[in-house]
Amino acid sequence: LDVETEYAIDFVKHPLEFDDSYLIEAYAVEVEKLASLYKEAVTKIGHIDLVAVPYFIYEGLYAFGLLETGKVDLFLRFGLEGCYAVLCKEGRTIAVRNLPGTEGVALKAQVTPEVLLQALAEKGMEENRYAPDERLIYSAIAKWMADVAERVAQTVNHKRGIFALMGVDAVHLDFDGQEIPGLWALMDGYGFTESRKGPLVCCDKVEPQKRHTAVAGLYALAAANRKLEPLNLTVFEKKPPLLASHVGKLLVGMGIAAALTLTAGGYLQWELDRLDAKVSDLDTRYAQIEARTKNLHKKLKALKNEQKDLQNRLARHKRTIDTYDEAVDVMALIIDSKKRRWQMFKDVDSAMRRYNLMATSMEQNGSKGMAVDVLTPFNERENIAKFMKQLIEKGYRSVRTERIQLDKNLYRSRVEITR
Repeated sequence: LDVETEYAIDFVKHPLEFDDSYLIEAYAVEVEKLASLYKEAVTKIGHIDLVAVPYFIYEGLYAFGLLETGKVDLFLRFGLEGCYAVLCKEGRTIAVRNLPGTEGVALKAQVTPEVLLQALAEKGMEENRYAPDERLIYSAIAKWMADVAERVAQTVNHKRGIFALMGVDAVHLDFDGQEIPGLWALMDGYGFTESRKGPLVCCDKVEPQKRHTAVAGLYALAAANRKLEPLNLTVFEKKPPLLASHVGKLLVGMGIAAALTLTAGGYLQWELDRLDAKVSDLDTRYAQIEARTKNLHKKLKALKNEQKDLQNRLARHKRTIDTYDEAVDVMALIIDSKKRRWQMFKDVDSAMRRYNLMATSMEQNGSKGMAVDVLTPFNERENIAKFMKQLIEKGYRSVRTERIQLDKNLYRSRVEITR
């Protein structure tokens, strides 16, 4: 964060299931941006009680009993305002992953974001649905969805050890009530074969295009009725009644003091006049300094915006050139590399599931190598050897471990795998 910028900040604390530890996640937004976004609303209604973090709105579904809190749910959101994945356990958000947005993908496909989302809903990743002149759109969407599936699988696997996840019970597609042809087959290839999959079911009486907004409304309603504790980034709190405020209490005190010291009124008036003059002088000096500072901030902001605009234009030109290069020269290599890489990921994940192992981290070196930090109870330590044996039987050239450590009745082992 910029030390010279004022932010609204809130955080969530996740209790972990080992070592009495907590995972703290903080969220911040510039106060200046909040003022710009909500200036018109605050002018009309005077205050805003809740400015929510959009990733957390799905908790409202659990608050009203529309989803079971005992399940692990994965939500995939695709929209013009942003694309992201949200993982929930026991009715609370435990992981968020930003996904590539529509603007960048549409630039590669040389279409508008609206056209891109329409193609995603109508044709998805089914190549035979695209006309010959739509090959660039298909290529961009196929790479986009593969990137989405890869990032989501990485996030789930990373949180598996931290939150003791045994799997994902359901995957909900938040895409304005629409499906994406070919998406579920792709997700199955990344380890979600046992998960239920389908569009997000909510608010049947609301038209599909507005159901995401309806989910946000449920979250706001749950927060207002104290069914959940929301993350709140508002800076427009309702002002307390005058007598309950510091100013009101000060006025009451001054009135009592004036009644008790009526005979000293002349002295008090002189003292107040002196203080008023001093405050007025300080206000004038402060206003002058604030005006100069504001002018410098405006100039600096204009220069930064100009620089950012030039960088964005240069980046768009470079991405256009890269699109052609990738489509012609690298497509086959990328597809083959990802296939090998994720075959290794699936083999490792399958072996871990079979022997009930947890991983605190997984690191891949291209498509040829992977390092896995494995965690297992003391009485099941032989599962590490079984895990390694299964990978050797799969045909991997080298499967070895450099160290096995015992920590609080848990065996920790780093297993290195080479294709």
